[in-house]
Amino acid sequence: MRLHAKPAKDKTAGLIRLGMGWMLMLSMALVPGNRALYAPDGAEALAADTPRQHKVIAYVQDMAGLSLREEDAPYLDQVNYAFALLRDGKAHGDHWKSVHVVKDYLQRHPHITGVISVGGWGAEGFSDAASTPEGRETLARSMLQLMDAHGFRGLDVDWEYPATSAGGLKHRADDWENYFQLLALLREGLDARAEATGQVYVLSVALGASDSLIQAVDGTRLGALVDQANIMTYDFTGFDAMTGHHAALYPAGDNKLGGAYAIHAYAAQGIPTEKLNLGCAFYGRAWRDTPAENNGLHQRAGTTGSKYYTYDQLQSLLTKENYTRYYDAEAQSPWLFDGSTFISYEDASSLRTKAAYVRANSLHGIFCWALDHDTSGELLRAMGEK
Repeated sequence: MRLHAKPAKDKTAGLIRLGMGWMLMLSMALVPGNRALYAPDGAEALAADTPRQHKVIAYVQDMAGLSLREEDAPYLDQVNYAFALLRDGKAHGDHWKSVHVVKDYLQRHPHITGVISVGGWGAEGFSDAASTPEGRETLARSMLQLMDAHGFRGLDVDWEYPATSAGGLKHRADDWENYFQLLALLREGLDARAEATGQVYVLSVALGASDSLIQAVDGTRLGALVDQANIMTYDFTGFDAMTGHHAALYPAGDNKLGGAYAIHAYAAQGIPTEKLNLGCAFYGRAWRDTPAENNGLHQRAGTTGSKYYTYDQLQSLLTKENYTRYYDAEAQSPWLFDGSTFISYEDASSLRTKAAYVRANSLHGIFCWALDHDTSGELLRAMGEK
């Protein structure tokens, strides 16, 4: 097995570690269907006229002045419009500022499926709304009606997270059962629409990538209900002062988490690999007052990694500030360091590797949070390469 070597680029230094035995072990770990999850050789290239083997999905945030690039359309298969929120037990989009922009874009590019994402980090209301049969019926009906009213063809349930206080939300011990009952109602409603119209309707969910969240999911039951599971394989680090890769594909340092780890764990829980989507971050996390040892990687900084930079902002930093780009070939993840500030992020090199991983392991696709963070289209193109 070979991993991508450090990309050749000015101002780039590589950290290429030996001792890849753990990765060889990962490559041999079998998941349901006797399929091995492994790190593919990036040299495998498809012919230009060959259809893309994986789906590319982008979360698009509602905001005033939203603009969607025509040049991005060939690289997009699905747009998840974020977010519809819950109020009085129903889903609504009253706050939306640019839904017309997304609808017009989808009309111009009918190959792109439009999905409404409901909830998101810090979005309250799921536990209460789903706690009774009547509440679930009301919520499911409102979500389907909102989808119909705006001409979308799918729903993405982003309940972060059932039966836990991780998102600071109200929660109940029976949230997971209520969650599955809600999904069953949505599945029924979407299937009825598909039968009536002959069109494909998508039901997806967003899932966290920590061990506790993974182990809480009945993957077999979930896989029978949904078409897609978006695994949020980012924000692995950033919540304490220890620097590290927040969206690495493979483990690095003392942090065993990584995109491949989460995908393997969810497959082991019973979600079919052909329904799994690997997450990508179009943003970085920064730690300040970082020791210079190891070019800032795996060091205890003076702050947490809570500072958030979009990819656009990072490109501006690279042109204006004295940052050097480094690449960890074991984790398949880049970072920036100026001698004091450490920034973990993703770039075209790491995303090409993620896309190759998705193809090699026959996953459903790859998705990003969020499309507006990169107005150049560079990252989306990397995700969508064949």
